[in-house]
Amino acid sequence: FGGSGTSQGRHAGPDAHRVRRLALLLLALLMACASGGSRGAASRLPSPVSSGKDFAEEGVASWYGKEYHGQPTSSGEVFDMHARTAAHRSLPFGTLAEVFCPATGKTVVVRINDRGPFIPGRIIDLSYGAAADLGIAVSGIARVRLRAAGLAAAPMTSREAEKLPKHLMVQVGAFKDAGNAARLRLRLLEEFRLVTLAPYGVFTRVLIGPLGNEAEAARVAEKARDLGLPCIIRPE
Repeated sequence: FGGSGTSQGRHAGPDAHRVRRLALLLLALLMACASGGSRGAASRLPSPVSSGKDFAEEGVASWYGKEYHGQPTSSGEVFDMHARTAAHRSLPFGTLAEVFCPATGKTVVVRINDRGPFIPGRIIDLSYGAAADLGIAVSGIARVRLRAAGLAAAPMTSREAEKLPKHLMVQVGAFKDAGNAARLRLRLLEEFRLVTLAPYGVFTRVLIGPLGNEAEAARVAEKARDLGLPCIIRPE
């Protein structure tokens, strides 16, 4: 976005100038956007790992806890900081993953129920309980080796399924300053029919929706990405 110095850039119509101004404002707001501790925000997720496929990687693990306790995860399940769960960018929800930390010599098995982390170099975001078992709750981050063997979790019960949210939302920001979230919402209402604010621990999330299905959510997310926004499609 912004003037490119070309003839097309100099003579763009009012709509183009409005989009550029909006993009510049969004960029300034997002510079102040809270990363959600170790959680961060992503512009795109990698392709999901096929269920049943053996998977291994090595990198840095981090953890998240009290500020998200009791909040919904990307899978729709309520986050329990004391449970042995984790966020991964591409492993299917329900995957059991073995995480080994060479520095502590400890191993923990976690169930994937969330998306993240979105900070470069980090491969998994553990719950506080899992990080404590691994011996990294104090250090905060550590290099680990991760192994998974496809889906291995018990099927969801009907009662659990009834608690799942019925709509999808596109999250485009999470701010510690609620005023920044409100200002972003007002600007986005020029482009999207419904933009809402929702508390999330110490943050205020900016959400587009609710949206009726995955196809609609994907279209909205693509439009938001074109405006330079980080997007996470999540149930609500």
